[in-house]
Amino acid sequence: ALIPLTFFQPGPGEELIRRYLDAPLKIATHIPPAELQEAKSYLAENFPTVQIIERPLEMLR
Repeated sequence: ALIPLTFFQPGPGEELIRRYLDAPLKIATHIPPAELQEAKSYLAENFPTVQIIERPLEMLR
């Protein structure tokens, strides 16, 4: 599932993900370049299975 970063922030989006977006692969999207490192740290701590694509056309395996 491609999920905007704002859904992972504390609040109703987090519950939405847990309840309705139970995909085996979750990819955080719409991450401003200036916030990439902060987003990676936050997601690693709170959503360790969520992937982030850092470069255009990057492949996940």
